[in-house]
Order: sequence, then structure tokens, then C-alpha cells
Amino acid sequence: MSVKGEKELEILCRYVPRVVVSQYAHSPVALAEPTTTSFPAVMALFDISGFSTLADHLAKQETIKLGEPSRPTPTASSTKTIDVSWAASHRRINLASSGRQQDSISINDKRGSMSSKSEKRASAGGDLGLMRMGMAVEQLTTNLNQTLTPVIDIITRFNGDIIKFAGDAMIVMWKSEASSADAVDPGVLIFTAITCALQVLAMLESTHVPSGPVLQMHVGLGFSNVSGNHVGGVLNRWEFYIGGSATSQMSIAESEARAGELVISPECYVTLVSSPAVQPLRLASRRLPSGNYNISAIASDLEVKYLLPTVHLGRELIPLVKAYVPGCIALSLGNGKIVINGMRSITAIFIKFFGILDIAESHAQLREVHRCLCAVQDAAYRVHATIRQFLIDDKGAVAIVVVGLPPFYHENNALHGIRMALYLQEKGVRASIGITSGPAFCGSVGSAVRAEYAVVGDVINLSARLMAMATPGQILCDETTHAATVDRFQFDQGTHVMVKGKGDFIVVYRVFQDSTDAVVTDQPPPGEFFMPDHIYQNVIKRVEEFSTRTEHSTTNACQSIIIRGASGVGKTALLRHLSHIHDNVCYSCGDSVEKNTKLFVWRKVISRILFGTHKNRSMISHTEDEDLLVDSAEGKLPSSNEASQPDSMDLSAQLDDGSPDIRAHFAAGLQFVQTLVQSGAITSDSLPLLNVFIPHCFPETSYSLQIAKHESRFHHEINVFVVAVLANARQPLLLAWDDSQWIDAASWGLLVHVLTALPTVACVIGVRPDAPPPHVEFKCLETLACGVQYELQNLSLRDTSLFLSHIWHCHYELVRAGVCP
Repeated sequence: MSVKGEKELEILCRYVPRVVVSQYAHSPVALAEPTTTSFPAVMALFDISGFSTLADHLAKQETIKLGEPSRPTPTASSTKTIDVSWAASHRRINLASSGRQQDSISINDKRGSMSSKSEKRASAGGDLGLMRMGMAVEQLTTNLNQTLTPVIDIITRFNGDIIKFAGDAMIVMWKSEASSADAVDPGVLIFTAITCALQVLAMLESTHVPSGPVLQMHVGLGFSNVSGNHVGGVLNRWEFYIGGSATSQMSIAESEARAGELVISPECYVTLVSSPAVQPLRLASRRLPSGNYNISAIASDLEVKYLLPTVHLGRELIPLVKAYVPGCIALSLGNGKIVINGMRSITAIFIKFFGILDIAESHAQLREVHRCLCAVQDAAYRVHATIRQFLIDDKGAVAIVVVGLPPFYHENNALHGIRMALYLQEKGVRASIGITSGPAFCGSVGSAVRAEYAVVGDVINLSARLMAMATPGQILCDETTHAATVDRFQFDQGTHVMVKGKGDFIVVYRVFQDSTDAVVTDQPPPGEFFMPDHIYQNVIKRVEEFSTRTEHSTTNACQSIIIRGASGVGKTALLRHLSHIHDNVCYSCGDSVEKNTKLFVWRKVISRILFGTHKNRSMISHTEDEDLLVDSAEGKLPSSNEASQPDSMDLSAQLDDGSPDIRAHFAAGLQFVQTLVQSGAITSDSLPLLNVFIPHCFPETSYSLQIAKHESRFHHEINVFVVAVLANARQPLLLAWDDSQWIDAASWGLLVHVLTALPTVACVIGVRPDAPPPHVEFKCLETLACGVQYELQNLSLRDTSLFLSHIWHCHYELVRAGVCP
């Protein structure tokens, strides 16, 4: 093997447990399905004590260095300390709590303490706080690596295999190699694990720290037959985890150990003292009320040790081992690059699966774990996210997904994070999900022998806490994530909660689904909107003409305006302002995640029409018949995961949650569809075509299944269906589309067809000159005789002066400087 290949394999093996490498070394065959092997093993949890104290100490030090007083601020989003004791770990979360209702206060009760939008914007003080947090987290990670390096060396010397890094803890396993001629006695494994743990504790006890809190460890041990499981496989990405009672034993024992102590389970103790391979045994132990044992010393007159067989590594192992390495590491090695540690803006998604531990039969449990992880992989890779970790212990199964890690970068990480969570719900995975966005330190944690790519920071801790607050089927997010996606998804009004590590209440939002409201609500009043004269003449006057258009308008009248302008020039603000000019505007935008999803941009348009904006709505009376119609509809329109996820935000929950008139709107929409069928505009067999715009709306018919087999016929039927819906909607209708670089070809084709068939429908499109839609269908829109194009540029010097006069309510007067001719 070449030097380059040896180096690559060495780096890859650093991120993979030895048991996985050894398995492929003896059988270098790629997996095609989930597999499991059983063996006796000692499981240990090495947990660092004093990590939170060190985080607080470093944060205070950075505060002093920057000359800022170390005191809590009154804002809800500020923190007094940098709490990373839960980083990338869910083990200490009290999942037995009743959820966020215990600590929550109605947002109406706290409305007076909420900051205005202008107060939430980033400021210079916020930048200093971010800088302080970044420096403290990096220093904290350095201290963590300095502590873990000698610990990993001792564990490796005693044949321990580090399975996972769980934040500030390590899960370690001792087992005999499957290729060994003679299996190692379980007593020898336990003796070795205890000796190793005591040496680690003694080493940390004797370590001298010049200043700051001392980092120590406490250790818990368990022993049983365990299973080594390989699950996943989507895009050849696999996860390895250990299952068995030993993992529960070690967690319970670790919780009873104080700093500098080792506690073992009764199973460990009985197996150790009854093993002839370690006799005569001298053991300093103390039985705890729980039945566990506190161990302070161990010795034997025999030389108790065993050797691991040599594992021969070849180049054929590189693709096999790479399947277990985080993508940011594996992909960078393939490109000959290295991943640099540092602060990144990320979105963290913590996912806790429910029902897995309730499955007693091991193979059935493995199949369910595999199904859930494959769903997570498919959803994560669809939005270019990274599966940071997958853990199973006595508290459940948790997956940690991060958006924003190399090599993928996005304009809006939060959008990708929420989209991934909704994808997961659509796949019928019953889980509670917490989503947060913000800066975090991303880099390798460990030593040169064994390491893991970690994401450390307050954003990780908060995501874990939101996951613990959420009930099965719920998606909770923080204020930062909500602010970045408020126009894209439906949220509740928010709830104030108090969480560990925060100095005040924070606002938590529940995510429901994609926003179906095509009307922009987050927009400035008309009096606060400044508009240069050329924009008024070229855009606004045409939109005003749109609003008076009738079915008898001439075919040569303008129907489309394409506004070209660089990012940040004001296209979005202008498009949102159009609702003040035209009283029937459907605002929608492309989605970077859904750019390949056909007709995605049309979902808001069709949804808004079906929610009661059609011209026949006035004939619908709000009577008891309406409630009956809604009740019957609840059976017709189940959510995609209703059967397996009853607590998810399905249609019935939507009808009973949120807006008080949502039932009336939904009933109006169903009656509108029924009117179209009765009038002959559409047929009842074609109703499943609505599933393209509102998923799982109507059950498929033989007719819809038949036309779905022929793409050209399917698109023709969609065109006819949409034209029929729009023709019966309230007229005239203006479509305002933003982020057009992410709109698919089918949506452009349908738009051209609609504009051609319906003179009372017009559109205004925002386009970036550096990223125009590449589709031929968009070129057809550009060449329509009924369309115009307008170049939106930065404000001129005169317009800038007028803008400032408008903002500050000053009189504008143009004067010439005396030095000018």
C-alpha cells in the first residue's frame, strides 16, 4: 500500500471503533443489510466531572479580558455561562419530566417582556458576545483534548475500545476478539477494565492544574452479553452501536459514582469474584444501597492480562471503514484536504425515537432501529445535513443531525433543519425533535489514537433540551430558528420556558408544517415604504393596472413583470409590498431544499385558494352543516404518518389548534372543490391531482393512477386542473414569486400555460442576474409578448437622499456646492 493510502487509512481508523475495523479486516465484504453479532463484553462510561464549572470559569475569564462586567443580562436569549456539559449528549436529560408545560408560561402572560424586532437585530455588543463565546468554547475544547489524550492512552494500553464519544464522556468496551483461538475469561475482562478505570482516576487526581477548576472523572461499569449492530446503509453510510443490558448497567452505575469514583454493577461484581482466572483476588469494595459496588482498589497474585491479536490492514479496507466516518472527514480526505477546527454557524437537530426500547425481541428491535435510522439518513442527506451521532442507551435512541458542516454551506441552515424534521415526520417516524441555530465549535475531539468529529456549544445543549421537552410527534425550535424561517413554515405563538444554562426565559416555538398562507404578513405599512419614482412608473403602475383587469381585457395587456436585481437590492421587500397595491396577491418563493420537487412553488397558491379565497365563498354560511363537512373531511385528509404517529400535527390537530376560523376556511375549501366538480370544471376522478399541491389530500383513483404512468398526459391534466381552479378563484389574481433560482422547470411551464389561458392572472417574478433559472420553460416566460423586464439597481445618490429624508421626515433640498462650476 502506498504511503498516501497508509496515511488515509490511519486517519480513517482514528474515527472508527476497533471492533468495526477488526471485523472488516477478517472479512472485507461490504454490508448489504443490517447485521448483528453477540458476544460477552464489559461496558464502561467514563464521564468528566467539573466540565460545567470549567465552562463557567472560561466564560468569566473572557468577560474580564474584553473589559465587560460579568453579570447576567435581562434579555431572554442571553446566557451567563457556556454550558457544554450536555454537548452532543442526551444522557443527563430527565426524560421523565412532563414536558415543557411544567416550566412554561403563556406567551400572553410574558408579552410585556418581549423585545421588538428591532431590538433583536445583531449589534456590536452581540458581536462581542459571540466573540467571547467562540474563544471560550475553543479554549474549552482544547482543555477537553488535553484531558482526554492521557485517558485515551491508558484505555488503549489496557485493550479498551472506545465506541462513542458522548460530549464530555466516552463509552468504552472490553471484549475478546472474535478471531482469538481461546476466548478471554469474563473475569479477566472485568479485572482489566477495573484496573484501567482506577489508573485513569489516579492519573487525573495527580494532575496539577495551575489555575482554574480541576477536571476529574467518574466511571460506571456493566457486564452482559451484548450485540454489536450495524444499521443504516443509505448512500453507503453505516452506524455502529452496542445493545444489551450492560449499557443500562453502566449508565446506572455511573450516575451513582461521584468525582474520582468507580462504581460497578452487581453483574460485574459476581462475575469477577467467581472467576478462577483472577484468584486469589484482593478487592476493596463497598456495597451501595442500590446493589452496585464502589471499587477503590483491586489486585491479584496472578498476572492478569491478555493480548489482542494483530490486525492486518490493507487498502481494501479504506472504502469499508470510510462508511462509518463523518462525511466532512471522509470527503475531505478524498479531495486531499483537511478539515480545520473552528467556529461555524450551524443548525442542530436532536431526534429521540419512541417505542424502540419497548420491543423485546432483539431482531425486531434491530429492524425498527434500522428503519428509523434509514429514515433519518434519507431526510438528512436530502437537505445536505450530516448525521453527527447515533446513540442507544437505557433512556432511548437518539440521533444528532447538524446542518452547516463542510463541505455543504447554505444561505439558511434553519430552513434545511426544519425541512429535514418535516421529512422525518412524513416517513412515519415517531420522535420528539429539538432544533436550534447558532454558532458552535466544530472539530476533532480526542487524541491522535482515537477521536471523533464533535460539535460543541450552547446551540447543541439547547437543542438537546428542546428534544427532551417535546412530546412524541412534536418539533420544537428556538427563537433564532423561528426568525430565519417564519415566512416558510407554520408555528404556534411561542411559549416562554426556563432551561438550564440560561439566565432568563427563552421563547420556544412549535413547528407544524409548511406555510400554506400565500399572503405576506411580515411587511412594513405603506407609509414606511420608500419607493423611487422609476420603480413606481415601471412596476407599481403596472400592478395597479393588474388589480383592475377583467376577463374582457385585451390579450396584448401586460401579464408578467420580471424584476432582475442582485441579492440584497430589495427584490423581496418590493414583492412583499405588492399586497398593498393589489388586494389579491399570492406570494410564494423557491426553496433551496425543494428545488427539484416539481410544482413545489405552486403549493401555497393552490392551498390559499382552497382555504376560502375563491369567489363563491360568499355563498357559504357558517352553520352546523359546516361543522359536519369538516368532521367528514377529517377522515378524508389524514396526515402522512397518522397511523404510526398519532401525536403528530395531522389535519385534525390543525383544525383544533391555532387560528379560530381555520375550520371555516377548510370547510369553505372543500365546498369550493365540490362546486368545481358539480359544475363540471373538474371530475371527481381527478381530485387526487390535488395531492401534488396538498399531500395526502384525496385517495388515489384508478384514473389518477393510470395517468400518473404517462408523464406528458399527467402534466396536461395538471395544467387543465390548475386552470380550472384559478379560473374559479377570486379575480384578478397576482402571483408574486421570489428566489426564482430554486423554482423547478415544471412550475415555470405551468405558469406560462396559466398566463396564456387566463388574462386575469398576472405575475411578478424576482430574479438574480448571477443565478437566473436555467430552465427552458423560464426562457419561454421571458419571451412572452405580454411580459416586461425591469432592472432593479441600487439607489442613486438623489434617491438615497430622498430615502433619508423620508425616514427622518426632513425636507429635501438639492443645492450645489460652491466650489462646483
